[in-house]
Amino acid sequence: MKVLTNGDVIIGGYIQFAGTVRATNIALFRPSTEEWFSLGEGVGLSVAGNHVNAIAELPNGDIVAGGVFATAGGASIPTIARYSFPTGSWSALGLGIGTNTSVHALLVMPDGDLVAGGSFVGAGGLLVRRVARYSFTTETWSAFGDGVSDGIVNALALAPDGDIIVGGSFTSAGGVAGTARIAKVNPATGEWTALGTGVGNTVNAIAVLPGGDIVAGGTFTSAGGAPASRVARFSPNGGGWSPLGTGVSGTVLAMLSDPSGGLIVGGSFFQAGGIDGTACLARFDSGSEAWSPLMPPPGLVTGNEVRALARGPGSVLYAGGAYSLRSVGAVQIARHDLETGEWAACGSGTSGGIAAICSLPDGEVVVSGSFGTIEGWVANGVARFNPVTETWASLGAGLSGSATAIVPRANGDIVFGGLFQQAGGIAAGNIAVFQAQSGQWSAFGTGTNGRVDAVIELPNGDFLVGGEFTSAGGVSGTNRIARYRPETNSWSSVGANVSHHVKALVLMPDGHVIVGGWFTSAGGIPASFIVRFDPVAGTWSALGSGTNGSVHDLAIHPSGDVIVTGEFTAAGGLFSVGSVARYRPSDNTWTRLGNGVSPNIVEAVTVLPNGDVVIGGWFTSASGVAANRVARYLESTGAWAAIGAGADDRVYALANSGSRLYMGGVFHQVDNRLSSYWAEYVLESSCRADFDCDSDLAVPDIFAFLTAWFAGDLAADFDGVDGLGVPDIFAFLTAWFAGCP
Repeated sequence: MKVLTNGDVIIGGYIQFAGTVRATNIALFRPSTEEWFSLGEGVGLSVAGNHVNAIAELPNGDIVAGGVFATAGGASIPTIARYSFPTGSWSALGLGIGTNTSVHALLVMPDGDLVAGGSFVGAGGLLVRRVARYSFTTETWSAFGDGVSDGIVNALALAPDGDIIVGGSFTSAGGVAGTARIAKVNPATGEWTALGTGVGNTVNAIAVLPGGDIVAGGTFTSAGGAPASRVARFSPNGGGWSPLGTGVSGTVLAMLSDPSGGLIVGGSFFQAGGIDGTACLARFDSGSEAWSPLMPPPGLVTGNEVRALARGPGSVLYAGGAYSLRSVGAVQIARHDLETGEWAACGSGTSGGIAAICSLPDGEVVVSGSFGTIEGWVANGVARFNPVTETWASLGAGLSGSATAIVPRANGDIVFGGLFQQAGGIAAGNIAVFQAQSGQWSAFGTGTNGRVDAVIELPNGDFLVGGEFTSAGGVSGTNRIARYRPETNSWSSVGANVSHHVKALVLMPDGHVIVGGWFTSAGGIPASFIVRFDPVAGTWSALGSGTNGSVHDLAIHPSGDVIVTGEFTAAGGLFSVGSVARYRPSDNTWTRLGNGVSPNIVEAVTVLPNGDVVIGGWFTSASGVAANRVARYLESTGAWAAIGAGADDRVYALANSGSRLYMGGVFHQVDNRLSSYWAEYVLESSCRADFDCDSDLAVPDIFAFLTAWFAGDLAADFDGVDGLGVPDIFAFLTAWFAGCP
C-alpha cells in the first residue's frame, strides 16, 4: 500500500474488486470523493497465486508495482511494471526481472533510481541475487556487490547516512559475517556491512525512527543474540540491538515510524507488550517504552491480521490486511485518525458477504451477513431493503456477528439465528428477535452455546431451533435441536438429540417438521442426513434411506412436497441426483429433478409461486445446461434453465417475492453486471403478462405491473424500448387481454 503525493491511495494484493469496481490485483482509492478506480487492466490474472507485494511512487508521479504476475495491462510484463497515469498504460522496466520469481519490496532512492528486493536472482540479464537497482536514466539494472546468499528480501529502507537497509530471510549478505536477515549496503560502492550480529529469524518490515535508530519486525525471537520478541531496535551509535518492551505475541508484517518518535506495528499478533486489545495493530511510545492499542474493541473487529500500513495527510493512517471493522463497515482496508482515534471505511458498498435472505409479507427483504455497511448504510450484520424505493435501512444497532436464519412473525417481528453474542447492543446468545413496533431487540433467554443455523415457528407459537450448539438455555438434552417458548421465555428439550449439526428446518402443512443437516441419527433412530419430526407427539421417523451426503437447505413446494438440497449424489435410493431432489411426504418417496447440478454443491433453494424451483450454490451446470451458481427448474417442462449469465462466485442465500429473485453470497458479478454480495433479478414468466409469476393471469398482475411502472422499475419496460413510458402500459394490457397460451 502506498499513499501518493496527491493523497490518493494505491493498494495491491490478490484483488478482484475494490469497492464495486473491478480491479485486478491493484487499485486506487481517492479519499476526496470516496471512490475506487482500476489502473487499466491491472497486473496478472484474477486468480490465486497472482498478487502485488510492493508499490512505489516515482518522482514524476508514475507508480511501480512488484509481485507475482506475468502480465501488466494485458501485455507480457512479468514481476515488476510501471504505470503512467497520463497515458493509463503499463510498461516494463528495461529488460525486467523475469518470470517464475517475485518482488517483495521497492524503494525509491533520492536520485530517482529504484531498488527492488525479492526472490529473483537475475534482473536486466545480470546476476543480482535478490536485490537490484534500476536507473530510469539509462534504463538498466545493476547489482549490489554479491547480493544476498539465499532466501527472500522482504523489506527495504533508507538509512539517515544514505545506505540501504535490507531485511528478509537470508543468512548472509555480500559474504559479510553477522548479516543474517538484516544488513546495510552502500548504494555507491555496493559494500555490505552488518548490523550487530543480525536477528534470529525472518525480517518482514523495517522502519527508521526520527533519531536514526533502525527497527526490524518479523518472526524472530532474538536480535543481536539477546531475546527480542518479533520486533527490535538497532542503534547505529554503538547501542546495538535492544527489545521494544516485551515485544509482540505473533508475526510482524508492517511498520511505520510515528512522527512523535514512536512506532506503529501491524501483523498477525494478539498482544503487544502484554496489553489486551492490541491485536493486529499497536503503537509503541519510545519515551515511555509502552505499547497501546489502535484498533477498536475486539468485539467490533473480525479477523486478526494487518499486512500493510501507510501514512496519509496529517494524522491519517491507512491499514490494510485480512480484517474488517463492523462499526464503520470497513473490509480489508480502513483509515484511522491518530489524533482523534476515529476509524472510517474507504468508500461505500456492501462490505461483506451475505449469508441469509428473507422476503417479508409486505414485499420488503431482510438480509444478514458479514457486512458493516450496505450501499452506504451503516447496518451491522443485518439490513432491510425496500424494492420500491431501492433503499436500505438498519435494524437498530444490528448484530455483533451475522445470522444464517431469518424468520418473520405474523405481528411483524423478525427472528434471527446465527453466530453473534449481541443484538441491538444487548446480550443475545446466537438468537434474538427484532420487535417491529418498538424497534428494539430482545433475546431468547440465554440463547445457545453455539451457532444457530435454522429456526421455524410452530403452529402454537413455539420456535424449533437447530444448529451446531450442544446446549440451549442451559437445559440438558438440547444437543443441536431445541424448543423455545416465548410466553415463558424458556427453553426445553424436544425429547431426544441429533447426532450432529442441524442445518435446515421446514414446517410441512400437516405440522410435522423436516430436519436436514450433517447427522446420521436423530431421536435415537438412524437418519441419514434428513429426518421427520412430529413436534406434538415428539416422535421421529426416517425419510426412506435419506441422502448420502449433507443437507443444506429445504423448501416446501406448492404441492406439499419438500425440495431437498445440499451436497449428495443419492436420495431415497435414487442415484446421480446431483444435490437436489424432491421428497413426497404422502407416500414417503423420492423423485429426481433431472440430474441435478455439477459440481454437487447446492447451498440455497427457493420455490416460486408457479412451482418452479430456484437453487444457488457452487455449480456450473444443471442437468447438462450451463448455469453458473444459480439455476431454475421449470415445473411445466421438467427441465433446468440458466438464470441469465449467473454469478461469478458462490451463492449462499435465495428468496423471492413475485417476479423478483434475491440472491446473496460472495459473488461480485451477476448476469455479467457488477453486483457485490447482493443482487436482484427479475424473473421472466413463460407468459409475460403473468407479471407476478404465479401461473394465474388475473387482476393482481395488473396491479403488480402498475406498481412497478410507477416506481420506475425497469421490469415494467414491456415494449422493449429503453426507458419507461405510456407505451409500456398499452403493451402490457394488450398482452394481458390476449391471455396466456
